[in-house]
Amino acid sequence: DYDGQLYLAFLFLEYLVNDEMEGGAGYEYQFWDVGNRSGVTGETTPTTEFFDYETTKQTARGSMRYTFGGLTFSWLMEYFYKDQDRNRPGSFDQKWNVWRSKLTAEAAW
Repeated sequence: DYDGQLYLAFLFLEYLVNDEMEGGAGYEYQFWDVGNRSGVTGETTPTTEFFDYETTKQTARGSMRYTFGGLTFSWLMEYFYKDQDRNRPGSFDQKWNVWRSKLTAEAAW
């Protein structure tokens, strides 16, 4: 009887600097409320106990895009913080601090 709810809020704004270049910035908030996510299994018995998890994830992102004729160069930079509260005896809560970046080049002809 796994039960999960995801709540998501997202905002992203872009600004056209000139005909070739644009930039943007955004923020995303996620909250996961999960019931009966995982259990404890014995060697000869089926799963007997289930535990709830709560996860909060916040992401900040910025982007730039430059277009020259049929070429487009894009760059995305993100930082996210994720906090997982595992209400399971003997387990530990998890936290992530992650920076990630993506650079792309596209050609159209």
